[in-house]
Amino acid sequence: MSSGMTLIIGGTEVPGDVDEATIEHALRRLDDGRDAFVILQLSNQTYMQVAGGPGNFKLEYQDGSIEEHYSCSRNDLSADDVVNAFLSYFRVDNRWRKDYPWEPLDLGIAPQSKGRVFTIIFAAAVILIIAALLFGS
Repeated sequence: MSSGMTLIIGGTEVPGDVDEATIEHALRRLDDGRDAFVILQLSNQTYMQVAGGPGNFKLEYQDGSIEEHYSCSRNDLSADDVVNAFLSYFRVDNRWRKDYPWEPLDLGIAPQSKGRVFTIIFAAAVILIIAALLFGS
């Protein structure tokens, strides 16, 4: 049975149906490198994403529009935390909404810190990847 979700690892869409083992494998391989990000996408505007690696995870989700873009305010996320959040999102059980503190992001305001700059650059990269997947040949 298909989840209807798409998994993107470092800008490359994983072919076929997404499953929990594939999601966990992708997340545990994140190493804070240049292309170290994973997106679990329900639609173009609805997804969970993470970038970074152990000790430096940046977990975010968007819920239907850029005005509904949120970032986890915890700075100490472990690989287990990220895996648990993604698998909860995949299962659509909404535990991830309660288990982690979320703050809205206004991506239209000038950055206030280095972390904010990263978020804006990350969001732009996601938009470019999605556009390439939709309109690429």
